[in-house]
Amino acid sequence: MAKTYTVGKALALLQIQMRLPDITPFAAPICDEALSFIWDAFDWKAALGELAPFYLLPQEQDYGAPLSAVPTDLMVLRTARVRNNDSYTVDDLEVVASLPTTDLFAFPDMISYEPSMSKFRVHPVPPASLIASQYQVEGTYKKNHTQVTPATINSLVLPWDDQYFDVFRKTLRWKWLDETGSPMAGQIVFYPDGSVSATGAAAVAWHSILNMARREGLGDAPEQIVPSVELFQ
Repeated sequence: MAKTYTVGKALALLQIQMRLPDITPFAAPICDEALSFIWDAFDWKAALGELAPFYLLPQEQDYGAPLSAVPTDLMVLRTARVRNNDSYTVDDLEVVASLPTTDLFAFPDMISYEPSMSKFRVHPVPPASLIASQYQVEGTYKKNHTQVTPATINSLVLPWDDQYFDVFRKTLRWKWLDETGSPMAGQIVFYPDGSVSATGAAAVAWHSILNMARREGLGDAPEQIVPSVELFQ
């Protein structure tokens, strides 16, 4: 499917539907809230990227510039694995929120992204006997969404297929009603057990997001792992 609809297109339709006056001064941040809410809800295909592979090095716990590339748009580290280039076997690494520095030397089984350093950290530390070019770390991560600004609002193309244009439109309507204090906005409540309750325009938006996720073959909303970010703000 094509991706041609812009954020500005949805905003223009909202203005017609709700008979709004000129809302230019407030449009960009509200559109960005709507886009961010949908983006954070699930691991959409457009939201995932592949890490640039990097080699494990003997007695080296942290990996970043200049030897290893950390994506500039990294939001959340999702999966990681170590590929043995000699035996062609692959072992998963457990992704955790943060790891301490350590003097424990063994083959790593965990990895984190440390935002204060802009580096990945493995645990335990690869031993001195490790061959530098033998083990390669690969993985996937969730990207940050492209921010909506006054300069980009009319040109920024939505990251999903055009068939899901109504999902953004309904979410934008909810966010606009919520920001203006309308009782039609309703609310969404996310409970610790994973259940969700929603009313009003919020319920319409949430159900459209769930339907989009089902059509894309996605299950439950993912847990945010790295860095520690609220799933819904």
